[in-house]
Amino acid sequence: MKTLSKAVLRLHLLCIFFAIGSFVWGYHIGILSSVLVHPGFRRAMGYPTASEKGVITAIYYLGTWVSYIFVSHPVSDRLGRRYAALIGIIVVAIATAFEAGANGPGAYSILIVGRIISGLGIGMISTSVPLYQSEVAPAGKRGKYVVLNHVGFVVGLASGFW
Repeated sequence: MKTLSKAVLRLHLLCIFFAIGSFVWGYHIGILSSVLVHPGFRRAMGYPTASEKGVITAIYYLGTWVSYIFVSHPVSDRLGRRYAALIGIIVVAIATAFEAGANGPGAYSILIVGRIISGLGIGMISTSVPLYQSEVAPAGKRGKYVVLNHVGFVVGLASGFW
């Protein structure tokens, strides 16, 4: 059996960690279709209309777009890819707290704020993580390592839809 060097083992663990993170991101996107029709969610949100459900879905993507255009590049260049991803994770954790805590009067507004903030964080993560992976992976094997990030996303998305 071939033993891995410490550096290669660390790279494998790092990419697996990123794949798990991407799984959660994909699951977050995929599960929304089930959440929007769940009776408990509908009750907590005050029975949102079809338009409000559309805004709940779309506002997340507006947040990611704003992050892609205005936030992730300057943060990654100033702080580095690793710290940009860390900040993105913190932003998503804060946003998830907003989303999970949305209930009662004003729940729709709180959820919208959480979805926008979540989109901003995901924009930072989804741009900085593959770049960081490609920077730390050996040149000849970058595709092999970076694709784990995308595989994790697709598996998470499929799990959320399932």
